[in-house]
Amino acid sequence: MMEDWPLIPDVVRRYAKTLLELEYTHKELSKLELELALDGGQGTKAERIGRMVDVISDERFLDLATHLLKRPRNWLGELLPLTKYQEAFIKGLRIHGFSVQEDVNQNQYIVKLLPSGAAQDRLRLSVKTFLEEHGLGQVQKSLDAAEAQFINANYSGALMMARKAIDDLLILSGKTNQKRSEFLEARIPSDSSRKLIEAIHDFDCKGHLPDVAEREAVFGYYLTLSAINYMISMLTRQKLTEAS
Repeated sequence: MMEDWPLIPDVVRRYAKTLLELEYTHKELSKLELELALDGGQGTKAERIGRMVDVISDERFLDLATHLLKRPRNWLGELLPLTKYQEAFIKGLRIHGFSVQEDVNQNQYIVKLLPSGAAQDRLRLSVKTFLEEHGLGQVQKSLDAAEAQFINANYSGALMMARKAIDDLLILSGKTNQKRSEFLEARIPSDSSRKLIEAIHDFDCKGHLPDVAEREAVFGYYLTLSAINYMISMLTRQKLTEAS
């Protein structure tokens, strides 16, 4: 039986909390409670936000996220562009497997979970756990930096940090003066897998380009996660074989 997997990653809930803390007053929080039938209770703004976002179900979180992406209006009631914090929230949602599409008629953005979203988050957690267990925290730092660059709309920087994560894994796993191809050949038994890892590494080299599309950055990020996940499993298997 498959284990239950939360639809909404904790990090995405944190993004929602940050947006609320930066852009909502106590009065606006009360209005949000009424509109979405939430209960933030009493206390500081941060306490109220914490209760609202932590308690809301995964399914209803999509309604909350959609509500948070309504286009603001000025004092004349005229529509304004999304704020920089709303834009950052959209990027955070997209890199974690959510679809965010503009609904022109409703003057807001509709948030949905992509079919692949849960699998993507499972992959992220699996890699993070693997890295922690094997003392490879620097690799995770590079992956976190890639995500931060993406949210800041620096897509070329996101690819560059993803590429660095692969390099970090090679270095921390024992690469000295060997060429990358020689290191992989000694540890990855499949020729096609080695070629794919090299291709992913080369794809992430697009980080030096001044203009990289958002979709390309997401693509490169998850390719890198998949490559690292596979490489760790191969390196671990090799060490177990050597030990026996």
